[in-house]
Amino acid sequence: MRHSNPYGFRYRLARFFAGRNGADALYYLAFSLSLIFIFLSGIFYAHSVLKYLFPALYLLAFGYALFRMLSRNVTKRQRENAAFRRAMKSLFMPLRRTYLRIRDRKTHLYRKCPYCKSTLRLARIPGDHIVRCPSCGERFPVKVKKQP
Repeated sequence: MRHSNPYGFRYRLARFFAGRNGADALYYLAFSLSLIFIFLSGIFYAHSVLKYLFPALYLLAFGYALFRMLSRNVTKRQRENAAFRRAMKSLFMPLRRTYLRIRDRKTHLYRKCPYCKSTLRLARIPGDHIVRCPSCGERFPVKVKKQP
């Protein structure tokens, strides 16, 4: 049976990373950008201005990613990551809703509540229905036509 050396490399590496932020969504974005910049620097190597721009952007993005991963101020990095995720969610949520509306167009329809203006997703069952809005609790009629 092999025992781990308390002063071995794995132990020292684990001690080094203890209490650090580690990889999160903002780290992955910065690291991905650094890879894109290094790729672009290889493509545009012959151009005079771009020859220096992309390596500089690569170093900035990679340095920021490394800084985020090795930071010991975990609460501040978590707040930054949460703000980034909220921004991404608000940016991509309209695209997601549009995708879902297109995907569900045969089985569901979307109607706005006339009282609170929230969007309701209703099953596409032909006929006259009375719908209760889950947000405001008001009831209103909905007429669903037969699908062509």
